[in-house]
Amino acid sequence: MQNIKHKINGIMKYLLLVLFLGYYGSATLFYHTHHIENGGVIVHSHIYKNGTEKNPNHSHTAKELVYFQLLSEFVTTVTFLGFSFEIFKVVVRSINKVKDDDNFYNHTYLKSNGLRAPPSSFAI
Repeated sequence: MQNIKHKINGIMKYLLLVLFLGYYGSATLFYHTHHIENGGVIVHSHIYKNGTEKNPNHSHTAKELVYFQLLSEFVTTVTFLGFSFEIFKVVVRSINKVKDDDNFYNHTYLKSNGLRAPPSSFAI
């Protein structure tokens, strides 16, 4: 059973690497622009046939353009939050360093002004 899990983990590592490289390649190699009716320009990336970068030989519906925009925002947001969380962890670790007992007690000083309570008498 352990051997099967080990093999599946090994296969998953390579599949995730291929998925990441495919997405990264698609995002960097196949970007193109679409000029829409109101004069706006939509820039996005995906694999497409024929045409050039400035004039791709295909079109998208309004729903597809919204989907591309949402996907782009999701990836950007997740990446930003991931990096922010890692930076936050590094900052918190630097503030809350774990102290080993010997070193901690050697450098901890207790301050006292030497005063004590006055003596009291107690009679029965």
